[in-house]
Amino acid sequence: MHENNYVIIQSSTPLLSHEYDTKEDIIHDDIIEQQPYSKRFARENFSKALKEIKQLYMIAVPMILTGLLMYGKSAISMFFMGKMGKSALAGGSLAISIANISGYSVLSGLASGMEGISSQAFGARQWRLMGQTLNRTVLILLLASFPISLIWLKSHLFFLYWCKNPVVAATATIYLTFSIPSLIFQSFINPLKIYLRTQKITKPLMISAVIALAVHVPINYYLVYHHNLGIRAIAMAATLTDVIILVVLAAYLAFSGVCKRSWPGWSLECFTEWKPILCQSIPSCISATSLIYQFPHSMNQAASTRVGNELGANQPNKAKTASLVALWCGMLTGIGAMAFMVGMKDLWGRIFTADKDILALAAATLPVVGLCELGNCPQTTTCGVLKGSARPTLAAFINLITFYGVGLPVAMLVGFKMGEGLVGLWYGLFAAQIVCLLVMIVVLITTDWKKQAERAQELTGSTNNAENNNINTNEEQISISTNENVEVLV
Repeated sequence: MHENNYVIIQSSTPLLSHEYDTKEDIIHDDIIEQQPYSKRFARENFSKALKEIKQLYMIAVPMILTGLLMYGKSAISMFFMGKMGKSALAGGSLAISIANISGYSVLSGLASGMEGISSQAFGARQWRLMGQTLNRTVLILLLASFPISLIWLKSHLFFLYWCKNPVVAATATIYLTFSIPSLIFQSFINPLKIYLRTQKITKPLMISAVIALAVHVPINYYLVYHHNLGIRAIAMAATLTDVIILVVLAAYLAFSGVCKRSWPGWSLECFTEWKPILCQSIPSCISATSLIYQFPHSMNQAASTRVGNELGANQPNKAKTASLVALWCGMLTGIGAMAFMVGMKDLWGRIFTADKDILALAAATLPVVGLCELGNCPQTTTCGVLKGSARPTLAAFINLITFYGVGLPVAMLVGFKMGEGLVGLWYGLFAAQIVCLLVMIVVLITTDWKKQAERAQELTGSTNNAENNNINTNEEQISISTNENVEVLV
């Protein structure tokens, strides 16, 4: 009965009206409206950049603190080894290095395969995919732990061949043997950390690291001095610390309700579709760990989370902004790291030794190490951008070409041919870092972010609702006329 009937409502006043009292008001408003587009554009971009910096550092700062706390765990272990004698320190240090290279870095690299998937799934609100990716990654890491454990059990011959000292070789083998249980716990800890961080949840990671570090000293002291377990005590204390971290994270998940939406539980689906995770993880299995590396590594993780979240949410422009802001923040971090290394060149070596030759070498080398951080911090951060956009293979390829194609020849030339020794080797690393950074910047500038957003939708199996939401918003705005007449359908 009411088809095609419209009621025309006459608006008494325009929806947008201006009342001017003087000519000065009119002139002032005209000046504002006539401001150059470039100024308005710059102001808007500056505001977006500040907002992105805040979001980036909200993730990065807790991760930096967490990384420093975990570095403190290794420093404490080294301290107790030093108290046990030179053989214990030499064997324990060698074992920790091999454990990081052959075990923990492998698990961490494999776990990073879930980084791009999980961050994009969070942005796309694909909660089930997040939980399934967590389960699959845990299973992959547990499976990888078995061959690593066998290698550690049979490591005595390797250590004996490497160091030619039976006592040091036996000490290193004992440490690795008693560290095997930590592989199991790390298989859960690494995926859980990524699972939480990609949801922008970092506080429990920091709290678990604080609690673990707080109990690490008394555990070491008790096992070393009250039970006289020697190097076994150091390895057991490190494993018990991992247990504490896992318990804290599990307790948070249980009581916070974070996993209600995103963890579907264990099922046979966990044993399928491992290929996407492995394709993302294998290029990331090489990593480095040191005190100063905690800063760019944390920026790497923050950049990966931010870019992945925005791509998953089908927001390519925001992902581009996040990547560029991350690059600039990485450059500033590199400047800060360089200043720290140069400032500590005469002090750092004194913490570990009083040998004059070693102190002189450290003072000559650390400024060059600081120069390396000028390239390392921004390029490591950019690697996080590539991880967040599910392109770790590209990052690994760039690193492989620049470090072995540029860095190694320069290091051999300056270090050996020109006779600069250790300092020359660091110059080779500096050359590799700078070339790597330049290539990364080119890749970043030439990235088609719309295409990457489409890839994210395919990876997460999502048709994001962002565009639909924008359409609905536009329709609502169109329904309100800015003219004097508004049509209402009866």
